[in-house]
Amino acid sequence: MARKSVAYHWDDVFDTEFAKESDRAGVIIAVAMLDRVLETILKAYLVPTDSPEDSLLEGAYAPIATFNARIDLAYRLGLISARFCRDLHLIRRIRNDFAHNISSCNFEDSSVHSRIIDFQMIVSWMLWCLWSQSEEIHSTEPSDIEWGYWTEEMEEDIEKEIKEQKR
Repeated sequence: MARKSVAYHWDDVFDTEFAKESDRAGVIIAVAMLDRVLETILKAYLVPTDSPEDSLLEGAYAPIATFNARIDLAYRLGLISARFCRDLHLIRRIRNDFAHNISSCNFEDSSVHSRIIDFQMIVSWMLWCLWSQSEEIHSTEPSDIEWGYWTEEMEEDIEKEIKEQKR
């Protein structure tokens, strides 16, 4: 049996989880999943970190820990289009409305309905696109050492040369 791609796996997870929840919880789950895939794409693209925790993307004071920041960075790095960026921000605003309003948090509410026709279908498609892309991204290579810095190789060569001169 052929192995499912990561994109299809997460699409199935989203559909299963979304179907079990209220509109409010479904929106929050959808955005959590979109946030996760953006984090995955950014980690895959950026030069890898040596530490287990990525201080840019993880932690309370990480500059790219918010969904908003991740959307903007993914766009600025050319990982998503301007239209995709705009639509992610629209979904982010809907999530904020659902998370902070006590009442009227459902897809029948006219302010939500006018912004997005079929939330589940659109988010499912966006997740599939992003997870598909995550499988193809290659990390950025670290920059070569700048001129003027000594490398370990250079130090070893100098040490060898000094030893040879002493002979």
